[in-house]
Amino acid sequence: MIPLEDINLGEFISRATRRYSSLCAVHCDGRYWSYADLGERSDRIASGLLARGVRPGDHVGILAEDQPDTLFFFCAVMKVGAVAVMLCTSLQAKELEDLLRLSDVNYLALGEGYKDVDFLSLFEDLGPLPSLSHVFYLGKKPCRIPSLVSLDSLIQAGQEDQLEDGAVGDRGRVDPRSTASILFTSGTSSRPKAVMSSHFSRVNNAIQQASDMGLTWGDRICVALPMFHCFSLSVNILAAFSVGASLHFPSGRRTLAILETLQKNRCTVLNAVPTLFHALISRQDFHEFDLSALRLGLIGGALYSPELFMEIEEQMGMTLLSSLGQTECTAGLTICRPDEPRDVRATTVGKFMDHLEGRVIDPATGLDRDRGESGEILVRGYLAMQGYYKQPEETQAVLDPEGWVHTGDCGYLDDQGYLHLTGRLKDLIIRGGENISPAELEWVIGQDHRVADVRIIGVPDDHYGEELAACLVLREGQSLDADELRGLVRSQLASFKVPRFVFYFDEFPKTPVGKIRTGELRRRVLAQLLSTAGTT
Repeated sequence: MIPLEDINLGEFISRATRRYSSLCAVHCDGRYWSYADLGERSDRIASGLLARGVRPGDHVGILAEDQPDTLFFFCAVMKVGAVAVMLCTSLQAKELEDLLRLSDVNYLALGEGYKDVDFLSLFEDLGPLPSLSHVFYLGKKPCRIPSLVSLDSLIQAGQEDQLEDGAVGDRGRVDPRSTASILFTSGTSSRPKAVMSSHFSRVNNAIQQASDMGLTWGDRICVALPMFHCFSLSVNILAAFSVGASLHFPSGRRTLAILETLQKNRCTVLNAVPTLFHALISRQDFHEFDLSALRLGLIGGALYSPELFMEIEEQMGMTLLSSLGQTECTAGLTICRPDEPRDVRATTVGKFMDHLEGRVIDPATGLDRDRGESGEILVRGYLAMQGYYKQPEETQAVLDPEGWVHTGDCGYLDDQGYLHLTGRLKDLIIRGGENISPAELEWVIGQDHRVADVRIIGVPDDHYGEELAACLVLREGQSLDADELRGLVRSQLASFKVPRFVFYFDEFPKTPVGKIRTGELRRRVLAQLLSTAGTT
């Protein structure tokens, strides 16, 4: 068992750049950066942040596509001891503004954009943000907003300030138990939750995951998932730093770009959600790519069948590891190891990781379930979140006084201690690894005057794991077609929250006291899907 380390992320990153100074740390678009390069550039950016007034504990939002400078900027934020607020690149203006306000962002870093979302245009559409002091621009294209501070200007400011005030490391040590990051997760309420994780939990979760996976300095990791996800931040970025592995960024998140990166760079590790794995192996030209260097991959972030697991492993020719993770638990909390049998890796999510306690309880009584009996999964240990930022009631509902995180996931432990997932207590829908709150969509759709009632439910999907189905009761004499509804959602929320299916009802099934019978509604929707009656 590897002992836990009492260091902060700035120290963790600096240690990696010293230990593995001559090794490749990052590759993107034909250019390589060594660990020494990573250390030098992130130090310069950190000095610039200090020169611009960033201090330990300040909240620094990062809304940028995955690229080397985004990674270097994140490392710099950690070295300063500020809190990295990681923002989803698919957000629309209203969502972004709400999250910036919720998390009290003091500084914001913007990239160029992602897909059809232009980050500068998003910024221009924001309302007043009293807590926001400076905005930095990480893009390569010229910035059209004069008030934004370019990365070159930031570095120059740091060089001038460093001559007067000394090096970054001279500013005092950041407590490893202090907050390192805020990542957002959607729960069963319409209000997003901002999950606070400490330096201690992030450092040690990455070290433990790298060890459990058997990563080495010779591994080449394809970064196919965005850094704002706890999954990628832990098992890609920080796990690589713990062993000196190299990170290879595709030119985009399209399957072609990922396959080209895997082949060209002879990547040995690919960690992804089931949706992405399925999309890769479903390409007609998949077998034209040479993936013979691949040896390992971690799958998680959404439900998948044992059959899909085995198909991915066979088609990609690597050892696939199952895992259960959650933002409230830093990232991974269980894992299967590479030497475990395939049937175990395909049908379970492994065992609780070292230094953790895990339980399965009856949610009605709080008592432990016997082996083989399903209940709610609880976990306790170093990886537990510090709480939801400025949301004490929501925190108390998930993190109990004894330190147990109530995951909302259901499962059972077998006689060997392996955890089997059986479902979720929450109404949360997980589509392709993205957590979606039904209540959030219901609120947006319910604002339309034509809608009398709305419910969003998840339905099984071979590709995404789950898809969104909107169930509507319209007001008398009103009409709202499926495309119009999708446009309404798309105008206010991220594209992955747009319902694929739309169903219309005269009324919803209800209990005698007027509550909607969600189970019955779901059964009716599934029956309509089977008869191909859904509007797609």
